[in-house]
Amino acid sequence: MKTNFLTLHVKLMIAIGLVVIFSIIIISLLYVVEESGDANSFDKIHAYVTTPQHNVDFYSPQVQEIVAFDRHAHILMFGVSLLCILIALLALWIIIKRKIIRPIAVLLTALETRDTTLLKKINTSDYEWNLLVALIENHLRKNVELTSLVATKDKFFDLIAHDLRSPFTAIIGFTNLLITDRTELATEEGKEYLQYILQASKHANKLLDRLLEWARLQTGRWTPNPQLFTCNKLIANVFSFHQSNALHHHIHLQIDCKEVFDVYADEQMIEAALRNLVSNAIKFTQSGGSVYIDARRYDRAVVISIRDTGNGMSPTLLKDLFMVGKTVVSEDVSGKQGTGLGLILSKDLIEKNGGKIWVESELGKGSKFSFTIPLPI
Repeated sequence: MKTNFLTLHVKLMIAIGLVVIFSIIIISLLYVVEESGDANSFDKIHAYVTTPQHNVDFYSPQVQEIVAFDRHAHILMFGVSLLCILIALLALWIIIKRKIIRPIAVLLTALETRDTTLLKKINTSDYEWNLLVALIENHLRKNVELTSLVATKDKFFDLIAHDLRSPFTAIIGFTNLLITDRTELATEEGKEYLQYILQASKHANKLLDRLLEWARLQTGRWTPNPQLFTCNKLIANVFSFHQSNALHHHIHLQIDCKEVFDVYADEQMIEAALRNLVSNAIKFTQSGGSVYIDARRYDRAVVISIRDTGNGMSPTLLKDLFMVGKTVVSEDVSGKQGTGLGLILSKDLIEKNGGKIWVESELGKGSKFSFTIPLPI
């Protein structure tokens, strides 16, 4: 890298050296010519003055004519030398302008405007400039991506704050009713208010748990610890965890895993992702509907699918489903809007373990979420 970086410096030093050498050669030649000219003129004048046939004074018109001619010759030679040096310096300036000044101006403009198309104007075969252009182009692209990501996350946290406001408003409101009207409230009415408070508290707590897990992933405080485990056992644990919730909403929960699979991933992360997906399926399925979980082998991975008999999703919603801050318009069967944090968290957890997630859905025909878990090598 250091040797390559010296290439441009060497070229410039060679150019400057050639100008200096060229100038010295011209000046030296002129000096030699001038000395020869002076000696020749002096010999001519001396011969002209001292010959018996002329024997004239040194300041005679004839002698002065020879001196004037010699002076004009000196001025002409000086002008030629100065012109040659100026031409050499102009050539050096053109080289510096094309090789250094113009590319630097383009780079500074590109950095200021964040316009990567300007970098195409730098047409050079020099390794250093090509490397610098590639580095700046990469920097600008990442800067744009980072700016977009920060803006998206800001919007996402606005949605989270809005989603948290609803349960806490319910908690505060019903708590105030219980405090101010506790003597007048009937026992059944008081229990109903407490039930609302409990549901709102659970909703807020679940949302905060998911938010904390997602924050841990984004900041690198929760990293995968892959190990070998049986995914059938994991599915059974998730099934057991959600069974009571499904029964409460009169939803049939069924597992279809005919083969036993050992997979290689972080079991805690995969379980968290699967819990979120099953919870979502139950939430968006009407009473009397069904949620199915199945696992099958595909190539070098196991595909786990969660299919529900809910209302499904529109193509517009599907397009932005896993994008931060884009799913606020989704509503569950109770009409409550969601931020889609559970899906975003599941996607991050699965991808951090080398898997992929996708969804198939159609309005009125339910949805099917599938993801892969790598098999041991």
